[in-house]
Amino acid sequence: MALAFFIPDLLPQVPEVLVPDLAGRSLQEAERILEESSLRVAIRGEVFSSDVPANHVVSQEPAANRKTKVNRTIWLTLSRGPEYLTVPELVGQSLENAQRFLQQSGLKIGDVQEQYSSTAAVGVVLSQNPPSRTRLARGASVDLIVSRGEEPQPQTVTVPAFVGKQQREVTAELSKLGLSIGSVRERPGQVPPGQVIEQSPLPGATVPVGSSVNLVVSSGTGDAEAEEELGYVPGQQ
Repeated sequence: MALAFFIPDLLPQVPEVLVPDLAGRSLQEAERILEESSLRVAIRGEVFSSDVPANHVVSQEPAANRKTKVNRTIWLTLSRGPEYLTVPELVGQSLENAQRFLQQSGLKIGDVQEQYSSTAAVGVVLSQNPPSRTRLARGASVDLIVSRGEEPQPQTVTVPAFVGKQQREVTAELSKLGLSIGSVRERPGQVPPGQVIEQSPLPGATVPVGSSVNLVVSSGTGDAEAEEELGYVPGQQ
């Protein structure tokens, strides 16, 4: 009985080709390149991607730059483009809750600014940008303005009566009240030099701490000489 022997070198050899790199290529372009390489194409699936445009190749199997037999199928995963998510309503939420809601929605907090509010507690979201129900790509940021609470009112004091007192006494008294002397003018008068004969603001006025009080003091000359103004700005009391 004759024996049959197979000699491997005599069997037909299937040609090999280098797998092209298809990442980032459009499906149409990938199909053309694979056809030119005598390879076949099949779609494995689609995934969201913020880096690869829709209908472009995200990954392939086998990997690029590997040798493979001709007519082999190359499996492609295509991009669906960015995944768009709905911005939640954040106004009225605490900053902590807003951050949690954004994370749960696939988004994140962007710029956070503070603003005084007479109606919202400290840390409560007053406004958001973009507004709720806007569609954003996954990972995008939402800017917030949160409450600093009610704006503090400036501390005020009542201006005492300084007329009849010496300027040095007034200076000391103003300092204790958190006020300062503004312009000081001299005017001839029948009272001792340095004694206050006019003031502005008037006694009883309420002014913020740090305000200044303008004075007119006696020069003591008792004549009709022109006023000598010290630190006086025309038109200012």
